[in-house]
Amino acid sequence: MTEAITTKDTITDDRKDVALFRFALISEALHLPPDEVAQYLKRQSQREVTIPGSGRRKVAVTTMRSWIRAYRKSGFDGLMPKRRRARADAVRAIPLTVAAAGLGYRKDPADRARWKRPGSVISINQSRFFDHVAGRGGGGAIDLVIHAEGCSFLHALQHLEGFPSRNPCTGDRTPGLSEDRTWARVHRYLHQNRGLDPGLIEHCRRIGVLGADNRANAVFTCRNRERRKTGAELVGTRPDRPFRAMAPGSRKANGGFWIARQAAPKSALLVEGAIDALSAWTLDEEARIDIVISTAGATGRMPEWINRFQLEAVFCGYDADQAGDLAATMLQAQKPAIRRMRPDSDDWNEILQRKKNNPEPDTEPKQSQSGRTPVRSAKRGNNRPKPDETNQEILANLP
Repeated sequence: MTEAITTKDTITDDRKDVALFRFALISEALHLPPDEVAQYLKRQSQREVTIPGSGRRKVAVTTMRSWIRAYRKSGFDGLMPKRRRARADAVRAIPLTVAAAGLGYRKDPADRARWKRPGSVISINQSRFFDHVAGRGGGGAIDLVIHAEGCSFLHALQHLEGFPSRNPCTGDRTPGLSEDRTWARVHRYLHQNRGLDPGLIEHCRRIGVLGADNRANAVFTCRNRERRKTGAELVGTRPDRPFRAMAPGSRKANGGFWIARQAAPKSALLVEGAIDALSAWTLDEEARIDIVISTAGATGRMPEWINRFQLEAVFCGYDADQAGDLAATMLQAQKPAIRRMRPDSDDWNEILQRKKNNPEPDTEPKQSQSGRTPVRSAKRGNNRPKPDETNQEILANLP
């Protein structure tokens, strides 16, 4: 018969509950002779338990030994998890739709609330989700990652933070990235003037890739493939004085602003600026593109740091103007596999604003001849594809 130790019926990250759970597992070992501790911990490691804040069901011997050492050194306080609460709070507000896309789910064109991936079909209702295949659900982005990946609470945090380890921006930030007094103005500009989703704006700020400087410029952190900072894109927030530049010391050749749905992206869209990157990310409702990259302007040469992603499909989404078309042609000359994804307005942010101001009727999108729903964000332009594969269908035909 399976035994279970439960501190709460639902997964929680409360530090005291976690400490009580750990103490319950190791308490007897604290009073056993050294030669009996090993056998006791081995028996405990074979039991199935309900671990607060984790999807795992068993605890390793080495883990329990570390808890014993922590208790003997610092008492009950030594069993409380460190810094996990703050990290959880930083990702708790991530919209479930953003988390689902990052887990490889794709929106069902026939049902806006339903998302699918192999072996799983979930419905999302605000902060709650339900898996129709597994027959269970939960609440919040952390629960969704634990459910979908079968991982621990810590690994769920790491996934949602977008980094395999700690956030590299916390210890070495771009100057001005944490200007709280000007952040409200930057947030208001990005949402009201540029049409970006408030949840996405706050998520980027929490993971350290978006902030404000002391002049109320939006600061978009540039990183390389290894997630090391290489500079920042600056965007002015005064509508009467447009401003866009690179922060002093930035090197475009070494990195750029990017946002990814998974740690090992296979498909990428190149755009000319950070705001366009977030706009294209938002417009890609079916999560066909794994990573959107800003090259901070139209470039005719593929930066080496982008090549290190080892992408299988690359789309050039530069602006629909002469400079964007010329740069796309130059990229295709170097890498014929690159396909042009020309926005049907000047740029991706203009498409997003147009969609926000003129929402489409709530009807099921028409399907292309291929049977897949096309993405309404690009049109034919220079270097357009063959007639049987229009730019509108390129994303929809990704595997």
